[in-house]
Amino acid sequence: MNALERLKEIASALGLSGGEPADAWFDASNPFCRDGERLLRAGRAAEAEEIFQRILIEPRHAAVARREMPRILLALATAQIRQQKWDAAENSAARAWAILSELRYRTTPEYAECCRLRAGAAKGRGDMEAALKFYREELAAAESQKHPKPAEIVRCRIEITAMLREMGRWEEAERMASEGARLAGEKLKDSKEEGDALLEWAQCLAGCGRFAEARSAGEKAADIHRAACGDFSSEVASSYEKLGSICQKQQDYPAAVKYLEKALGVRERQVGGDSSEMALLLVALADLYSLLGRLAPALELLQQAVGKLGPSRDSNLAGALEKLGSMYVRTGRYEDAADCYQRALDFWSGEPEAYADKITANRQALEDLIPYLPAPPEKKPETPDTGVPVLREPEGERAAGGASGAAQPIPGGGTGRSPAPRAAMTAGSGHGAPGVSMGLACSGSAPGPSCLGAGGAGRSQGGGTGAGLTGGAGAGAGGGWAPAAVTASVPGGADSAAGGIHMTGGSGGEMESEAAGRMQAALPALGDSLCEQRDAHGFCGWEDLFFDQVPR
Repeated sequence: MNALERLKEIASALGLSGGEPADAWFDASNPFCRDGERLLRAGRAAEAEEIFQRILIEPRHAAVARREMPRILLALATAQIRQQKWDAAENSAARAWAILSELRYRTTPEYAECCRLRAGAAKGRGDMEAALKFYREELAAAESQKHPKPAEIVRCRIEITAMLREMGRWEEAERMASEGARLAGEKLKDSKEEGDALLEWAQCLAGCGRFAEARSAGEKAADIHRAACGDFSSEVASSYEKLGSICQKQQDYPAAVKYLEKALGVRERQVGGDSSEMALLLVALADLYSLLGRLAPALELLQQAVGKLGPSRDSNLAGALEKLGSMYVRTGRYEDAADCYQRALDFWSGEPEAYADKITANRQALEDLIPYLPAPPEKKPETPDTGVPVLREPEGERAAGGASGAAQPIPGGGTGRSPAPRAAMTAGSGHGAPGVSMGLACSGSAPGPSCLGAGGAGRSQGGGTGAGLTGGAGAGAGGGWAPAAVTASVPGGADSAAGGIHMTGGSGGEMESEAAGRMQAALPALGDSLCEQRDAHGFCGWEDLFFDQVPR
């Protein structure tokens, strides 16, 4: 592209005068048409469609609508085709056709554009014959203009050639493409259009089985595209991709791999390229690697392709998933293969009538994988949650403990990292009342922690006043501490029957008599001090740690 053509393209994109004559009318018309055309050139088709619809129906735009009706309809059809609204685009283009089909308009650029838009709408609906008919009419209109443009004529021939190739009419396609390549070589030497025409002709030659000529034409097209568009342009990548396809049809797989690897190198160097094109190239190269037995790189390329196609959610993604599933089967990864086939099946199931064959094939693949998949784990019956048990003494034992006024020691502690010692205390109060039961637990694995419980005084059913004290100590790993417990009965009021002290303990041997005497002397004082510390409600201050009120 030379500097003048580039300047025209920039002016056209910015909506400035100096663009194509067919578009210049928007610059001189009212601001709404101008804004709509600028949005269309910027790729904002939905907003452009809304503006052109308003121009056609609102009374304030009636004058410009009558004067420029065909061009407004063509712009509206273009916006609808870009959104793949095929029926709406056909309706808009047909309205323009009703005006432009008059004899005086047959040689105008607008008539050729109308034919091209109707062909695009028909192709989108799947009516290939109607699309081919409109493309031929577009070519006739372009060639019959007062000042025909070679670039437009070559483009029309390329479009017709592509349609014929899709329909399998290779001989007609080759004749149409060869004429386009000849015209481009004469009028558009070494231009992008000549490279496009040569590349199209190369594909037609390959379809006719003339592979040597096809590869020669494709190589020439790649050289022209490199000189005209740049080393890392999309045109160069497309040339290498088409050459790889030609070599694959020729079953020259090493040459096909070479061309596709070149195309991949170009695509990777592009900034902001189309991820879908990149993904399809990865799939094509993975197919070639698979044919050559190179499963590891093929698997890696297919994984990359699925990742790039993931956001698109189209048929290309489903096809890539099927290929990836097949590759997983070949490499023994059956669970991953089943996942790929299931994802592809989910996509095809969205349109069961259009993709019935695909749905059947994926279901069959999943059934074939069942013997290779692990059996699902058996579900264990759920057991009811009984809650967290709360340790409490039975009612009979608690009542007995309160009546006797004696402590019930709870064993605990020991050597190693076993639970630390625990202590319990009971206190009797009143005539025959079971009293209050308290417990205190200590935990720890280091030597030294101890637990102590103490109870108040009161009259039990036995007629005595008693206080219970239990204590214990435990040691961590390597320690020599053993549990110890002390219980005492302290003489009480006038109704007391007896009093005494009983001590048990262990620290690797018998407690010395002197220590036992000091403990015996300290216990009565301890009982008195506990009684003195009671508040107005009869509590000593330890009860806030843990206590249960025993029912009377």
